[in-house]
Amino acid sequence: MLKFLGFFVVILLECSGFSINQRNNVCKKLEYYYIRDISPDCWYDPDVTATAYELAKNHGYKLDNYETVTEDGYILTVFRVSPKTKHCKGIVYLQHPAASSASIWLDLGNQSLAFLLADRGYDVWLGNFRGTTYSRKHTKLKPRERKYWDFSFHEMAMYDLPAMLHLVSKKTDFRDKIIYVGHSVGTTTAFIYASLLPANASAYVKTFIFWSPVTFPRHVKSIPLIIMAPFADFILVTINVYLLNSHQFPINTLIAGPDPHFSPARLPITIYQNFAGFSLKSTVHYLQLMRDKGRFQRFNYGKVKNKKLYGSVKPPFYPLKNINVSMTLMYGGNDYCAVKKDVLYTYNNRLPKSVRCGIFEIAPYNHFDFHYATDVKDLVYQKTIDIIDRVINGTYVEMCVAD
Repeated sequence: MLKFLGFFVVILLECSGFSINQRNNVCKKLEYYYIRDISPDCWYDPDVTATAYELAKNHGYKLDNYETVTEDGYILTVFRVSPKTKHCKGIVYLQHPAASSASIWLDLGNQSLAFLLADRGYDVWLGNFRGTTYSRKHTKLKPRERKYWDFSFHEMAMYDLPAMLHLVSKKTDFRDKIIYVGHSVGTTTAFIYASLLPANASAYVKTFIFWSPVTFPRHVKSIPLIIMAPFADFILVTINVYLLNSHQFPINTLIAGPDPHFSPARLPITIYQNFAGFSLKSTVHYLQLMRDKGRFQRFNYGKVKNKKLYGSVKPPFYPLKNINVSMTLMYGGNDYCAVKKDVLYTYNNRLPKSVRCGIFEIAPYNHFDFHYATDVKDLVYQKTIDIIDRVINGTYVEMCVAD
């Protein structure tokens, strides 16, 4: 809740002449932002408005970038942070949540997960979904065109992930399979990818590690989402008519749950590094899943078009039973989007038993805390790194299969 309210504090400051680029752009407490010029508890943080490349450079790392083209023409950028050690322990791929970009893995300074992994000897790759800051190109379409934004997270799963994972494997000479870490939409897309393209997933991915996984949203507690869900189709049609080119949706302003672990000092960087672009159709797809009683299914176009596209009046379920790559799930006890009941249902009732590698509750966390909580390094990053280390040395997946 603090971050949600804090968003409006920063917006009000901007409207009153405050510039995030000025000398003091970060404060210890929310109320200090109003007296930032004279408060000793405010300071300047160059990372707030830095690009991904600048974030890496500011902290002594080199960020390489590569481009790949999806089957449907989207040109995506993938970043790479090479290992700091002479010996490469393995390949880790990080996939950002909704409305963010790969910068989210770089914006906590030396405590950023990408840098921690590179320090530990991992070859770290960071994907950028279509429509985000670093993946705004297409072979034929322009971002100002409505058709450019005519995609949901279904297309991100079916086209973006295969293209980016293939690029990573190709650039690393196919020497090893990839350890995939995803958050929020980075998990939703991976579930779809692994269930509809299981051969592709098993060819490229060694294991999946998911934070705040979203699949069957039956018990969502976020009030804004609950209010909007019944009007999902109306939202899509109305905005398509009246705001033809405004297809990015600021989903990160929605309440994600109680936020006792969030620091006001991280508010500016959270806001300014995370409005990277997210299609309205993806947001509507999520709302449809809620409206349709938590069915994890393809986009619902209505009975007539569904019949034409899918051969049935209802969109088909995503067949999680087809998944053949091991998965580990982490969720927050205060997450209003990836609610505990829904995550447990996915893990215990929908995933094949052979791929269940473990499920962990980070008791006090909400949806955003997995990146910006003050104790995220100890509670999430270290646990994730420990799992990755065990996967590499061969003890973790073997234990999972035995379960």
